[in-house]
Amino acid sequence: MGLTKELDTPVPDSWFAKGTYQTANRLAALNFLLRERQPPILAHLVFLYFTGEKPWFGGQMCPRSDVDWVNRLARTSKALEVPQEHAFSSRVHKLFFDVSAANIAR
Repeated sequence: MGLTKELDTPVPDSWFAKGTYQTANRLAALNFLLRERQPPILAHLVFLYFTGEKPWFGGQMCPRSDVDWVNRLARTSKALEVPQEHAFSSRVHKLFFDVSAANIAR
């Protein structure tokens, strides 16, 4: 499931050694549902990303905008060696939500 344009590529060991386990795990689950299960389950994977949140985990800043997330996700894809377009691209969706105080209804 190396997520190249080909469906029959093995999962790189690096997926589990570069701090990208959660993303790799979700893509592996999608792979299982689409390719390993019989009959296949025609699933979609939806990633939810929040912006405008306060710092977390020892002062690390959360992405402040969609663009910040897109840049961070590009680095994750590179670490996973997953191209921007891959065999599951049409089934992987990214949604961004601004949760800053100004955008939350009270």
